[in-house]
Amino acid sequence: MTQATDIDIREIKELITAGNAATQKQIADLAMSSQTQIADLREEMRIGFTKIDGKFDTVNARLTNLETNTKAIADLAEKVGELKNWKQIAIVIFTATVGGAIGWFVRTGKM
Repeated sequence: MTQATDIDIREIKELITAGNAATQKQIADLAMSSQTQIADLREEMRIGFTKIDGKFDTVNARLTNLETNTKAIADLAEKVGELKNWKQIAIVIFTATVGGAIGWFVRTGKM
């Protein structure tokens, strides 16, 4: 081969080698960048899930309070019902006592 052809072949080999090196460097940089972005996404997802877990904890606490209050309302309603019965019993006893006293006074004629 001629000397010009040898020089051209050598230049082509050097360009191919340089192109391969540049390509490998770009691939390595891309891989590094991808790993960094994946790590950032994982961190953001972890923070997001932590916030969601916190909201779930808040919702669970509110539901627990609601259940407790609902049970308390049922107990209060039962107590009010019992109190209503006691009021009715007291009214009947009072009415019977007053009616008996009036009847006793009318029957004995001591008014």
